[in-house]
Amino acid sequence: MPRRSPPTPLRLHQGPLPLRGKPKHTMPSLPRPAFHRPIPIAQGPASRPRARSIAEQDEPTLNLQSSPSSPASEHFVRGPWDHSASIKVSIDISAVLPPPKQAAVFT
Repeated sequence: MPRRSPPTPLRLHQGPLPLRGKPKHTMPSLPRPAFHRPIPIAQGPASRPRARSIAEQDEPTLNLQSSPSSPASEHFVRGPWDHSASIKVSIDISAVLPPPKQAAVFT
């Protein structure tokens, strides 16, 4: 009984041999994750919008107002692994951590 060849990660080219400069093998592609919609693939080259020169661009104003880290109107759905809101623990921080002592000042 002949032995089978060991498995290889390379897939040999099917059909007639490719041209001299083309590879004769392809690397296997990674499987798509389950429960994800298909990835859209662009057909052909995509033209990029023309970039404006630095002189034409408007300089943004510095707006240093504090804003919340997430908008209040956005509804956030926790994942099945996040149990942070299911356990309520009330801790008195001053009982656990003593207040900092006064720094020594040498004059």
